[in-house]
Amino acid sequence: FDAFKIGKDSLEAAYFTDKAVKTYSKVIELNPDNLDAKTDLGILYAEGTMEPMKGIMLLREVITADPKHENAQLNLGFLSMKSGQFDKAIERFAKVLEINPARIDMYVYMGEAYVRTGDKEKAIENLKIFKNLSNDQAMIKDVDDYIASLEAK
Repeated sequence: FDAFKIGKDSLEAAYFTDKAVKTYSKVIELNPDNLDAKTDLGILYAEGTMEPMKGIMLLREVITADPKHENAQLNLGFLSMKSGQFDKAIERFAKVLEINPARIDMYVYMGEAYVRTGDKEKAIENLKIFKNLSNDQAMIKDVDDYIASLEAK
């Protein structure tokens, strides 16, 4: 699974995706309640195959079984961003924060989703929340620059 994410070219990525899909499928066959394996398999299908809906359906199965499954909610948020469903992404990222308040990076993702919906005020609000909670000076500077660019528009 990790090799799939860092594959150098399409052939390498396809090879690792195929191996990971087979392995996770076997894990789920042996233990159908393994939500982490289902989540990873869903991500593989959504990101690494020509069957993204199969992956989305697996991720939805996971959150139906466990609405507080952080990784499934997070990845559904990322997939919502990719598909232009920014309102859904905001809901997913907010859910991740509800599950794990320490995931302050969700404020940045929500900020970007709000930018994409055209709600600059909500975007800036979320980015400022991140700034107030973060200790990462480099990230805070990047967020400050982003806020300044949004305010200039």
